This record gives sequence, C-alpha cells and structure tokens, in this order.
Amino acid sequence: MDSDFQKIVKKIRASASERQEIIRLLANDVKLKSDIQGYVLKNNGSMDDGVMVFHDSIIAFIKRVFTDQHFILSTSFQQYIFGIAKNIWLTNLKKNNKLPVTQLIEDSNESGYDEDINQGLFAKDKIIILHRILKIMKPKCKDILLYWAGGYSMQEIAIHLGYPSEGAARKKKCECYKSLIEWLEQHPQYIKELKN
Repeated sequence: MDSDFQKIVKKIRASASERQEIIRLLANDVKLKSDIQGYVLKNNGSMDDGVMVFHDSIIAFIKRVFTDQHFILSTSFQQYIFGIAKNIWLTNLKKNNKLPVTQLIEDSNESGYDEDINQGLFAKDKIIILHRILKIMKPKCKDILLYWAGGYSMQEIAIHLGYPSEGAARKKKCECYKSLIEWLEQHPQYIKELKN
C-alpha cells in the first residue's frame, strides 16, 4: 500500500494530466461508489446525492494530497475517501437539519469502514477538543473555517457557502478566524491540550 500511495501522490503532484488520470481511476472504483451511495441512501439521501458526495469526496482527497506536502495515509484510499464522504454528508445533513448527529454517527459505525477521516490526523482526544471548540462557533463561521482548513480556495468557498463574491468570503473568514483566536486566547487550556 505504501508504494501504491507514493505512486499516486507523485502523479497527483506531477501534472494536471496525471492528476486527471488518478481522478478517473478513483471515479471508476465501482465498490467505493456503491458503498458511498449506499451510505447516503441509508442516511436520508438520494442516488443523485450519493453521486455528488462520491465525486466531491474524490476531489477533496486529490486537493488534500496536492496541497499538503506532509500528508500521510494511515488507511487504504477507499477508507480515507469513504471517511471524507461521511463527513461531507454529515455536514449536509446538519445544515439541512435532516437527521440528529448522534443517529448519523451511530449509523456510520455499522458500515464496513470503521476508520474515520480524522483518525491518523489527530489522536481521539484532540478530535474531541476540536469538536468542543467548533461547537462554540456560529455555524457559518464553523463552515467557512472548515472549508478554508480543507484547502478550498476563497472562490470555491464563496460558491459552496453562497457568498456573493470571493471578497465577501475572505472578509467573513478573517472575521471568523479573528473571533476564534480571541476565544482561544481567553481559554488557553484548549491550546495546551491540543499541543500535548
């Protein structure tokens, strides 16, 4: 898996044509597509939603590998992309208030992929701390900072979150980032916990 990962990383970072080759390869993974569509269908989505989440997950994976030079994969590609899909669909459901978060998390544990996208990136205790911090933020701030941290451009963020322009999204991101920093300065124990 390690050598396959290195080959894919090299291609993703090499050129646009090689990146497209990897995107096509992942897009033709019938089992992964079926698993993601099945998960979305099981959690109040349609087949079209499943296709959208499948494609968005592949693009998010490619962006992550392309932009993060220190990216290390601790699971299979399929598990990682499935984890991205779960997070995308979870965000969508939370936004539309279609399903209680606790129910979705319980349902996701029944799937064949137990490895979550966050595992391998942070220890479980750090994930809990990050979730606690994100809960205090207004939903719009949380969304824009998550997209920004995920490597999306301001133009993409504006489109995804419905801002009238890239400048408006950038202004909102700055406001939210500033309020997050101010909150963390008032609660230094969280910074200490994240550093440990």
